[in-house]
Amino acid sequence: FKSPPKILSVVSVSFLILGNIITFIAVFTLKQHVTFHNFGETTRLYTKSIFSFIRNPITLGLVAISVGFVFALPSIVMLFGLVVFLWNSSRRIKMEENYLQRTFGEEYLQYKKRVGKYWPKYHRIRG
Repeated sequence: FKSPPKILSVVSVSFLILGNIITFIAVFTLKQHVTFHNFGETTRLYTKSIFSFIRNPITLGLVAISVGFVFALPSIVMLFGLVVFLWNSSRRIKMEENYLQRTFGEEYLQYKKRVGKYWPKYHRIRG
């Protein structure tokens, strides 16, 4: 077994640390401010903290962690696992967004317009 080049280790650890930080902040924030009922249903749309920049920070964090593992253990199997994870996450987010739109209506649509799904949206300052 040959160890990966040092640069891959640095990239891997960077993604793993960043992903864990993003995921921790998002989960901690939700636990503090949102109550979930049956199977993840919520009665409140939380749009502050990290959720004011990214609508799906937990998924972003988990993707970063997964990418970190692909760099740590580069192989076709790991890459395939990442692709499956991305596909599954995309489908789950689509279902969540449909639920949030049905539940919160215009409030969610406005949130969706101003906050990016995976990355912060760039808002031009008008002057």
